Amino acid sequence: MKKGILSIILLFTVCITFAQISFEKGYYINNSGERVDCLIKNLDWNNNPDKFDYKLSETDQPKTITIQSVREFGVDNFSKYSRATVQIDYSRVTLNVDFLSKKREPEYKEETVFLKVLIEGNVSLYEYKTGRLIKFFYSINGSNITPLIYKNYVINGTQIKTNNRYKQQLSQLLVCTDLATERFEKLNYSKRSLIKLFKDYGECKNFKLTSIKRKKRDLFSVSIRPRVENYAQLYVSISSNPLSNYTFKEKLGYGIGLDLEYILPFNKNKWAVTIEPTFRSFKSSEVGWIRSIFNANAITLNAERTSVDIPFGIRHYFFLNDNSKLFAAFYYAFEVNLKSEVDFLSQGQSFLKLKDKFGKGTVNLGIGYKYLNKYNIEIRYNQGRDLVFANSSRFAKFESGQLSLAIGYTLF
Repeated sequence: MKKGILSIILLFTVCITFAQISFEKGYYINNSGERVDCLIKNLDWNNNPDKFDYKLSETDQPKTITIQSVREFGVDNFSKYSRATVQIDYSRVTLNVDFLSKKREPEYKEETVFLKVLIEGNVSLYEYKTGRLIKFFYSINGSNITPLIYKNYVINGTQIKTNNRYKQQLSQLLVCTDLATERFEKLNYSKRSLIKLFKDYGECKNFKLTSIKRKKRDLFSVSIRPRVENYAQLYVSISSNPLSNYTFKEKLGYGIGLDLEYILPFNKNKWAVTIEPTFRSFKSSEVGWIRSIFNANAITLNAERTSVDIPFGIRHYFFLNDNSKLFAAFYYAFEVNLKSEVDFLSQGQSFLKLKDKFGKGTVNLGIGYKYLNKYNIEIRYNQGRDLVFANSSRFAKFESGQLSLAIGYTLF
C-alpha cells in the first residue's frame, strides 16, 4: 500500500511539473494612461483579482503587477477589468438570521477594486465578486460607478426581508417603451438577467453596447470507461484444521463505468466534479485440500465478487496544449455490494457458502490523460476493501484490487 501511495504522489508531482502555464494575449493600462500589450496569465478568476502576472514576450520572465499600478487590464476575447473606487456593501448573504444585518439600508465601505466589465457603452454594467458576495454596479456615459442595491436583512429577530431597490434604480435609468414595468418587477439580481436587460435597452435606444464574448464551452460530458484491475489473493482458513489453510492466486477483475463530469465555471476549465457509477466483477476458482493427519480430500473453491461502485470526485486539469491535458483526481467511493461469496464444493456438490453483503466507502486517487476532450486514460489507486466471510469453523478474507486502469471515450 505504501508503494502505491508513493507512486501516486510521484505521478501528481510529474503532472504539476510539466503542466503548461497559460499566458494569453492581453493588455494593461498604467497610471499614466499608457497601454502595454503583453501576455497575461489567465486564471479565469472566480473572485475579482487585485493583481496579475504578465510577460512582455514568450521568452520573458513573468512579472506581477498590482491594482495600485493599473487602471485597466484585459485578456483578449475573454475578460476585462477596470479599476474603480466604489461603495461596497459587505452584508452577509445567508438565510441564517443570526448573521444578517438588522438595517434595511446598505452599510457601505469604500474600496478600490478591479470591477469586471460585463457591458460597456452609453450604459455600462460591472460585477464584483469575492467569496459568496456578488455585487453589480452601473455607470452612465462614463460617470461615477454606482452600486445596484440588493440586501437581505432581518426584522423582529426572525423575519428575513429583502431590499430590492435595484429594480427601481434600473426602471428609472433604463427608460424605453419596449421595456415594460413588469420586466423590472420580475428582474433577478443575477449576471444573466442584468446583461439581458442592458442589451435589450441598448437595442431599444440603438446604442452601441459591447460585451466580452467568451468562447462557448461544453460544461457537461458523459464518457463510457471500461476498466481492468488487479485483485489481491483470497485467503481461506479452516480454524478446526490448520493444515487446510491456503490462498487463491492473484487475478484480474473487470468493470465498466459511466463517467459524468461537470466543468466548474471558473479558473479556466481547470476544475471539475464527477460521478462514475461502475460495475465491477471478479471470479476465481481454485482446487484445495481438506487435510487430516491420515488423508486429504480434494475440494473446489469458487470465489465471486460483483458490486457497483459510485465514486464522487474532483479533478484538476493541467493543460499541455490545446488538444492535450493531464489530470489528477480525488474520489470517495460508495459501494453497493451485489454478490460476494466463497463456495466450497466436494465432488461437484456445494457443501458450504460463505457470504458477505457489507459495502463501505473508500478513498481513491487517480491520474490520467485526456486528448481532444474525447479520449482519456486513467490509472487509479484504490484504498482497497477487505471483506470477511466467516462461520464457526471457516474464515475467508477477500482483498479488492488496489490499482486499476480505465480507458474512456466521451459520448457527448
